[in-house]
Amino acid sequence: MSDLPPPVTKNSSRADLWEELEASREEIEAQQRELNALRANCKNLRRDLADAYMRLRVIQAAVTAYEVAA
Repeated sequence: MSDLPPPVTKNSSRADLWEELEASREEIEAQQRELNALRANCKNLRRDLADAYMRLRVIQAAVTAYEVAA
């Protein structure tokens, strides 16, 4: 047998409906927190990538200047 509770329907009690609503709200909030954390991580990764790209461009400019001077 399944460990899941019976589904909530329009004929369910108000208490069952409220319990389902609260469970849904908690799940949505947990997903939103996870999404916010992923967005923050993505923002940090983009910043790190931009910094690395800037350093690469400086190195490329230095190599080009060295090659022209040689």
